[in-house]
Amino acid sequence: MFYIKLRNDFGILKDMFKYQKAINTLKREISSGRWKPGDAFLGVKAVRERFKISHLTAVKVIDGLEAMRL
Repeated sequence: MFYIKLRNDFGILKDMFKYQKAINTLKREISSGRWKPGDAFLGVKAVRERFKISHLTAVKVIDGLEAMRL
């Protein structure tokens, strides 16, 4: 699990919400069969652009999905 350091900055909280939204959306798409085992998955750049998140957040999204074995 990834923990994002919080500080009194709404930008950080906003990134956390975007991270969770990306994770939830991609988990739902994987569960629905949009991607099958062995299919090529979105890269960091595609995740970053699709969800309008930073490079680091996109990396954490992909790493999070891998940690969940999805």
